Amino acid sequence: MEWLDEGLLLRTKPHGESNLIATFFTQLHGLTTGYIRTNKKYPLQPGNLYHIRNKSRLETHMGLFTVEQHETFAPIICAALISPIKLACINAIRTLLITTLIDHDATEEFYIRLKDHIHEICLSGKTEHYVLFEKDLLTHCGFGLDLTRCAVTNVRDNLTYVSPKTGRAVTESIGHPYKDQLFHLPTPLSDSNTPWNKADILDGLKITGHFLQRMLHEHLHRAIPPERAFLISLINASKVTNVI
Repeated sequence: MEWLDEGLLLRTKPHGESNLIATFFTQLHGLTTGYIRTNKKYPLQPGNLYHIRNKSRLETHMGLFTVEQHETFAPIICAALISPIKLACINAIRTLLITTLIDHDATEEFYIRLKDHIHEICLSGKTEHYVLFEKDLLTHCGFGLDLTRCAVTNVRDNLTYVSPKTGRAVTESIGHPYKDQLFHLPTPLSDSNTPWNKADILDGLKITGHFLQRMLHEHLHRAIPPERAFLISLINASKVTNVI
């Protein structure tokens, strides 16, 4: 069988003397792995986007990939390479996708949103899109957070806390008596019109990290990859209010 697709290169591993085993997250075929003949003149860059042609005898067989770099993505990955935080975002995205996704579970909408998040992180310097990526990843994996209305009163205003058990928001008046047991909800995570700052990003990562860890532990018996903790350390060390 044969198919054409595009995908984000997540990792490569040597295979024999001159080949690689490469894993991509693709638009139409989800997480997929295949063989690639190495090209020393044009080495593959994890985190970059490629056009992929797959050939295999059967759908269940690991195929032989022929790849070409995506023509519009080069400036994005170049922008990431000159910024430690942007590069850390890309590496955290790569490793989380490998850790959380099931092979061939494709959702085109999630793939398109992933590309948008990478674009905003690398070209616009909007680190908050990494938080939004994790939120979308949870939704894709069936652990969507409900941060648009209060779980108790159903109102949409003054949402201040998030339950670590349900992933649902509550208002200040409802959550205040239990505030030590709840996450603080950064306003931009429930209201897209509110600008982000460094504290909002870190608060958002506490929420998404909690549910990622729970999902991975309960369902896949895996841990969050260390690249995420490294990204958070860079954000914490940044001395600017708005992290870029």
